[in-house]
Amino acid sequence: MADTLVIDLDSLFCAKDNADKARGQVDQIKGSVPLATVATAMPSGSAGGAAASAGSHVDGLAKRIADSLDTFSTALQDATNQYNSTDQHTAVDFSQFSTKISGRVE
Repeated sequence: MADTLVIDLDSLFCAKDNADKARGQVDQIKGSVPLATVATAMPSGSAGGAAASAGSHVDGLAKRIADSLDTFSTALQDATNQYNSTDQHTAVDFSQFSTKISGRVE
């Protein structure tokens, strides 16, 4: 196993760009809006409350994913900046991303 980390800057740029695009897509997920209308469509059933609850849950998951993608994008940008500033030698730290995606409290 090699002692050095080889950085492909194009891959870092591409990964950051993809993470930013994915974040933009996830930001558009609003599960609570359409699912809140179930109670109106089915006023005598119990599905309305369950659907509204599911919608809120979807919104929470979307926010968590968006936050994780933002943290990942920042880690990639930081790695790129550090790599460029240290004459192409860097230590990549994705610990904040790992913590965010795993749901552990910081």
